[in-house]
Amino acid sequence: MLIAAIVAAPPAASAGARSVVAATWQLVDYHPDSCVTTRGGTKYYGIFISGSWATAIDVGAASLPAGASFSTSYAPIAPGSSTGVYSLAYVAVAFPANLPLGTIAVSIWADDGLERQSLPWTLRVQARCGY
Repeated sequence: MLIAAIVAAPPAASAGARSVVAATWQLVDYHPDSCVTTRGGTKYYGIFISGSWATAIDVGAASLPAGASFSTSYAPIAPGSSTGVYSLAYVAVAFPANLPLGTIAVSIWADDGLERQSLPWTLRVQARCGY
């Protein structure tokens, strides 16, 4: 039995190659569309992950409009596991003033060094956001 298991095992990956094993964690999308005013400002996106991971997970934002930037809190996320119910980190996106009215499509990402997962985050740019 032991010999059969060894023969059936896949060959070891070469150094520097990305793993072909599916991730055992999933970036969870709990966020509805959001609003940012034409005055700009900072919006926060909670990072929820379901599953387990053996390496730290870094998080961030991409596809930002000109003049926008992001920072993170509680990142990278240490190796561990989560049910996906509680936020493990936050991505703060600072939007500049004078954004044109319309929508902004931002991408929120999480990367464990083997796989990068991302979620869309749509923000409406309005003169007022109702708060």
